[in-house]
Amino acid sequence: MKRSLRIYSLVLGLILVGSLYSQTGSLDRIRERGYLLWSSDAEGGAPYVFPDPVNPSRLVGFEVDLAEAHY
Repeated sequence: MKRSLRIYSLVLGLILVGSLYSQTGSLDRIRERGYLLWSSDAEGGAPYVFPDPVNPSRLVGFEVDLAEAHY
């Protein structure tokens, strides 16, 4: 039991370190690129993102507002 807990802790630690390492410089890469890449789930994402009732080919909602906000 203790061995599996150690292995689990080690794997979790490696995942956390890897995710922190991969995020280093992310904002710099976005600024160099000149635009933000993002995605969402329009089918189950409401109220964060959903088709515009007036123009269903356009997405609206909180996530869209965040993606369009200028820093």
